[in-house]
Amino acid sequence: MRKPQTLIIGICLIILAGGLLSACRRAPASEIPITTTPISPSPTAEVSATRTASPLPSIVPTLTFNPALTQQAYPFPGDQTTPTVTAMPYVPPISGLSSPTQLAAVVQTATKSPIPSTTIFVTITANPSPTSTVESQYPAPEALSTSTSSYPGPLVTITLAASPDLATPTLRPAATQAGFATQAGTQTTTPASFPLPAITSGTPGVIPTEIPPKPPLAPPPPGSAVTIWHSWNSIESAELQTLIQAFQKIYPEVTFSLRYIPKDYLYATYEEAAYQGEGPSLLLGPAQWGPGLFEEELVADLNPFVPPNYLSSINPPALASGEYDDSLISLPLSQHGMVMFRNVNIIETAPITFTELETSSLDATRAGIVGSYLERGSLFSAPGILGLGGNLMDEEGYPAFDDEYGLEWLELLADYDSAGAVTFNTNWDLDMFKRGRVGVIIDGTWNLSLLSEVIGKENLAIDPWPIYGKGHMSGWVESDSVFLNASTTGDDQFAALSFIGYLLDPNVQKRLAEVGHIPSVNTTHPRDPLIQQAMEAFLYGSAYPITVDEGIMKIYQKELDKAIYSVFVKGVAPSEAIKTASENITLQLDNMQALP
Repeated sequence: MRKPQTLIIGICLIILAGGLLSACRRAPASEIPITTTPISPSPTAEVSATRTASPLPSIVPTLTFNPALTQQAYPFPGDQTTPTVTAMPYVPPISGLSSPTQLAAVVQTATKSPIPSTTIFVTITANPSPTSTVESQYPAPEALSTSTSSYPGPLVTITLAASPDLATPTLRPAATQAGFATQAGTQTTTPASFPLPAITSGTPGVIPTEIPPKPPLAPPPPGSAVTIWHSWNSIESAELQTLIQAFQKIYPEVTFSLRYIPKDYLYATYEEAAYQGEGPSLLLGPAQWGPGLFEEELVADLNPFVPPNYLSSINPPALASGEYDDSLISLPLSQHGMVMFRNVNIIETAPITFTELETSSLDATRAGIVGSYLERGSLFSAPGILGLGGNLMDEEGYPAFDDEYGLEWLELLADYDSAGAVTFNTNWDLDMFKRGRVGVIIDGTWNLSLLSEVIGKENLAIDPWPIYGKGHMSGWVESDSVFLNASTTGDDQFAALSFIGYLLDPNVQKRLAEVGHIPSVNTTHPRDPLIQQAMEAFLYGSAYPITVDEGIMKIYQKELDKAIYSVFVKGVAPSEAIKTASENITLQLDNMQALP
């Protein structure tokens, strides 16, 4: 009896197992999302993708492999095979948005990326529409029929009319100021020959409706496009969009695309794209980026497109920041740098000469108040070599300060003691000034808003650099510039050049001054008295040297600091200290040249 029962049970088990196996074959497999590893930053692509369905399918890039990269305009070394993005890895343009602040709620990241720039920027096609407006403090340039100024279109030579209410400054002798010799050649400028901005005092008045820039004689072709990459903040970006919309009222068929990339990633992102013959038509960034990009043939020489007489209205130190290797590799949209701040409650009148600074400072020093607190560190004091008539380096980048101007510079630093307190690479001067205990300091315009808030805007002034001997004190001037992509050609190049000229029109520069940009065009009349004063101070500033290797300036700063310390702490003779600094810099530059 047991054997039949056992046989029946076995047959039942076999039937049950077969049914289960059939059911498993008919059941759909569960979908398990599989995420690919984000592609690491490379010279050609910064993307990531998932194999699962995405709520934003248009954002997920499709990757294709292109083995023929060596045929592109700017191939990478090694003919490496790299992925190419065929769909945008960022949020597409969103209609109806008028300012970057409105975009915060809609910007989403498709996937995590090792480089933030792939996910936090958006592209905005800034076409004018009746429902898209940006509020501003005063009217933007309009497309009116009357005009008093013009801006250069590509390959169009014009003559700029001088502003009738500007005059040659009389604050100082019209002595020629020798600039520094860079790889662009020796710069020699006469600041007194350039018109000064009209300096006003008190609260800025109401801005009248402005007459717009005159269109260029040759308008950009219909259908042309301008793409701009930048790292401007939301307030600056909103103003840029306003200016674009004003430009498009004149040329509605020219389209614009803006892409924000954090400054820390902007250079590398542009370099990667431009190597492939891609990227924006215009790049907004520091002038210091120019030499490296120009050496790689990623930005264009603007000399063939810009009328020489147009350049005469731009502040010479700011303009010099874009001159390299006999080329004009950028144009300055705005400028910033080191200036002499004064607390008018402590020292009422701006000192014209260093002797007047000494006298005013000593008269103001009392009861815990110091008339002046000057910085000897080379970062802040080395421009004085240029202001006195010398050169920091020659056209090859080697030291040129071991001469009478270098010795006079050390004499100037010694005279700091007779004017008041002195510091050496500290923030003590700035801290005391913020507390209202110091009359005069040397600091950067990047602290302009801070100082205005701390001591009161009505109590703050920026003075022209005082005369010393046959020259004057000075500070570095740096530029925030616009670059033209070397790959931009044809109608798009024409439109991009037209927009560059538009940005350098005094009326447009005046608009940018409203969001904190210090105009580089001398005929601009900003409302803010402090910005006006900074413009005047920068006329007597010194262009910060631009080099391919930024480490060169660090070498100069280090060795000049050693020279200052050896003279004022160790008692070394100034001539010996200057010579030693020059020899040490030369040796280090030789070693750099010897590297493969």
